[in-house]
Amino acid sequence: MSDSSGQWVEMVQALPNIHLSDEANAGSYSYKYASLPSILETIKPILTDHGWAVTQNVTNSDGGQPQVSTLFDHRDGAQRIYGPLTVPVSGAGAQAVGSAITYARRYAIVAALGLAPDDDDGKAATQQPRRVQPQTPHDRAWETVYNMATDLGKDPHQIWWSALTDAGVPAKTAGDMGHDQAATVIAAARKECTS
Repeated sequence: MSDSSGQWVEMVQALPNIHLSDEANAGSYSYKYASLPSILETIKPILTDHGWAVTQNVTNSDGGQPQVSTLFDHRDGAQRIYGPLTVPVSGAGAQAVGSAITYARRYAIVAALGLAPDDDDGKAATQQPRRVQPQTPHDRAWETVYNMATDLGKDPHQIWWSALTDAGVPAKTAGDMGHDQAATVIAAARKECTS
């Protein structure tokens, strides 16, 4: 096995920015994101051109949460391993687990390659985040968590999902949360943002 540092650096330097190609609509707000297929479509040709292949293994943590390890193998036998990245599952059932795994795979591969998705329109870094007009306890909780996280430079979606999990609010019923649940989610998010 050879030292892969030079090969790795050359490949990483050839990678383009990741574009936010997909849009999610979560009721009172929407956001753009880079889907796992669009990330892989962007990076795989460059990895291949430089002799690298990527795989991601999914296992369970000691606490039963999914965790993703990202492995890069070079044609000369060099290997780079990142992770595992453990993510909470919000909700019950196979769909919740699948969503958590896809989320973890996206974040793990982008982080391992040192990439950051582009802003929606290239201006997001210089503009204030879009504020939503709250209408329900869910909407007010989301707005509070979103503003708190973005003001601290944290990912509001990750803080939201962690806060829901910490507060014991299932993702599939989060839209119907009452005022007390919303307050609990906000408190959990505040704790998550300051940790």
